[in-house]
Amino acid sequence: MFMILSGCGTGPIADEKFLISTYLQPLPKDTIIVVHGSGGVTKHEISWAMELKALGLNAIILDSYTRRGIGSHTGKVRNDFGVDDRAREIVKLSEWIATQPWHKGKIGLIGFSQGGSTILAASSPERMKILNNMTIERLKHIHFAIAYYPGCMLAPPAPDPVFPIQIHFAEDDDLAQPWRCYPKTLTNQKYDLNFHKNARHTFDWARPDVYINGNHFSYNRDADKASRESVREFIKKNLQ
Repeated sequence: MFMILSGCGTGPIADEKFLISTYLQPLPKDTIIVVHGSGGVTKHEISWAMELKALGLNAIILDSYTRRGIGSHTGKVRNDFGVDDRAREIVKLSEWIATQPWHKGKIGLIGFSQGGSTILAASSPERMKILNNMTIERLKHIHFAIAYYPGCMLAPPAPDPVFPIQIHFAEDDDLAQPWRCYPKTLTNQKYDLNFHKNARHTFDWARPDVYINGNHFSYNRDADKASRESVREFIKKNLQ
């Protein structure tokens, strides 16, 4: 169920509104924010939210596009609401989640494609300070993140990210080419790098092959299984 929620009380989130769908546990638990790609919220994000809920976590899908009238724009860059705008929205949502009675513990992120790029943007203290006027203190509620096939041309990995990030690269990705993410900064131990052979963009989405703007999107059962196992282990490690 989608709803527009607004923060209440005083402080930086008092007048913020978010379009979200919630997958909550009966008792307060850790929460994962699901960050969609340039195609908006799809069955893919919903299936991930359901899987996270099955793991005993709260899952919140943040829809950054619908209320702004933004449609699917795969392979294209929008200047009116880009990854830095989305990163700012994620931070504000994390502040709101931290005040909710159904949340207890840590907040994590999982993002796909442009959603993964958004995570990389949010993890950079320098970028968030310069472009969003947000200090590290504002990022304190986000404890870890997972980025699937991020477009590093939109947001390169930070030399020292604020929180640990697990990244899943599709080695045959012709949209978000992995080589764009290979600066020396990725040697930072906060990055957990996973490379999936013979995998293409959206390799974790079980659907027929799709071609969008000349880019090949394809499911890979082996890569999907391996990545989900890594995600579960990474979440478990960072919730300790």
